[in-house]
Amino acid sequence: MVQKRSLAVWVILCLLTFGIGFFVWMAGITRDVATMRKDSGYRAGATVVLLSIVTFGIYTLYWYYVTSQDIAKLDSQKQDNSVVNLVLGIFGFGIVSMVLMQNQINRIATAAKK
Repeated sequence: MVQKRSLAVWVILCLLTFGIGFFVWMAGITRDVATMRKDSGYRAGATVVLLSIVTFGIYTLYWYYVTSQDIAKLDSQKQDNSVVNLVLGIFGFGIVSMVLMQNQINRIATAAKK
């Protein structure tokens, strides 16, 4: 079951924990996308976080793009924000990318319950 997350709570958590909450949120989004895709071979949240740290954020840019495409495939509105999220990440607005992805996941979870 995909967990709906409050956008404001996670943004505040990211700021209060000096970025640690960002990685927890990133792992959660990865886990949610794997659950929605019903794909046991999908990359693990811990792997995504580790690769992001080891590559000093380069993998995070790739993750924004690929995960946004995966979410768009699951979205009934087929709203693909992958390029927007990549550009936001490049210019240091990764938290906005996370908000956009989580908003889409929340919309998909709400639609699935109906």
